[in-house]
Amino acid sequence: MQDNAQTQSEQIETKRLLIDTTFLFDQYSFRGIGKYGKEVIKRIIKLALEDSIEVYFVGFYDLKKNLIALGLSQFSVDQYIKTIGFYSLGEAVDSSVGNIKRWKLTFKPAIEEIKPDVYFSVNFERGLPSTWILKRELSFVPKTVVMAHDAIPIATNSYSSKSFIHNILKGIFYRSMFNGIRHADLVLTNSNFSKKDLVKHGRVKEEKIYPIYLGVDEKFFEDTDPKLLTHVMKAFSLEEKKYFIYDSGLEKNKGIFDLIKLFKVITESNIDNVPNKLVLVGKDFTKATGSKIKPKNERADRVLKELKRNGLLENITTTDRVSDEDLTVLIKEAYCYFNFSKYEGFSFGPLQAMAAQVPAVVGNYSCLPEVTDGGAYLVDSANIEKASKEIIEYLRDNNLQQEFIKKGRAVAERYDWEKTADKTWSQIRTLF
Repeated sequence: MQDNAQTQSEQIETKRLLIDTTFLFDQYSFRGIGKYGKEVIKRIIKLALEDSIEVYFVGFYDLKKNLIALGLSQFSVDQYIKTIGFYSLGEAVDSSVGNIKRWKLTFKPAIEEIKPDVYFSVNFERGLPSTWILKRELSFVPKTVVMAHDAIPIATNSYSSKSFIHNILKGIFYRSMFNGIRHADLVLTNSNFSKKDLVKHGRVKEEKIYPIYLGVDEKFFEDTDPKLLTHVMKAFSLEEKKYFIYDSGLEKNKGIFDLIKLFKVITESNIDNVPNKLVLVGKDFTKATGSKIKPKNERADRVLKELKRNGLLENITTTDRVSDEDLTVLIKEAYCYFNFSKYEGFSFGPLQAMAAQVPAVVGNYSCLPEVTDGGAYLVDSANIEKASKEIIEYLRDNNLQQEFIKKGRAVAERYDWEKTADKTWSQIRTLF
């Protein structure tokens, strides 16, 4: 009986999971896609191996560089090098329209050599085995799992801000690759709002979409090292200065011009102990203050001109691209956090502020009411007169702020990367 059982066990074929890790070295590495991918993948590879699933990466450079880029410890890197397979695509190349042409030379041979049971990607742009123009090239088609962060470009018909022609061409590419989401076996997303958008605008079948909330880094809940605090405040010339903070970007849907109008009203109100300085986080501007600020693209130039027109330039500090460590300190030391984005699938910023016990004032739009769940002060920022009155009342009412801070912290504590990874793996596991 024992020998027979052993024979049957040996006949059971090992299951294989292939993960696209190209996002670790392209333009998405330091954006939401990269953040999600690093936090989830470094956790689910452990869960997969514990379930006796063979794990493979397809990505740039070599396995060691990929494991380091995931943020794993040296011990974990040394362990996983022995247990994870790797198919190298060579030097890193940014995601672009060229993905379609590159597919035949990169992902296609990787899939056909490894023959995974399940293929997982945190982004659809590189191409999925379920994308119709790519699937027909395959002799072996695995089941496909993809994280679809949102359907904003399709919903707004906004794919590129460079020009009308760029928007049309990028739209054709985007919609072609989005086809892979529609035909995937499992579609993960990060909020119920995004799920509804994927069904309505992306025409993805509701029954294959599974929303899983993302996590908040533990460092936002922790005290800041005094030496690090001093270093960061000095680096951005913020010593002994209170400030508001904004880190949501300058894209059309982000509400940056609402912010400028509201910030002007706040500064003109001269509220006791309320700052008149605003820190704009992001790579669109050089690191500077006031008249020394330089725009790095057209949208930044438009924002800079609007700040000048409103007489606010000297109240502004810009950061250029910041490290996660610096961003953590900047948010934790802020007087108040602003986010007036009109369209988001999920938003880390408000939750990070809430975790750090920083008052968060956000727009009552898209996923923001859902993910902040009563822990942030909601306003309709498009109605400048009404919103400015509400914000000023909020800033004058310390008791009200404390109520939101307490609730915000409790809400933020529910967002945990371990839970995100566990739920993600539970869903992927059903496809084996």
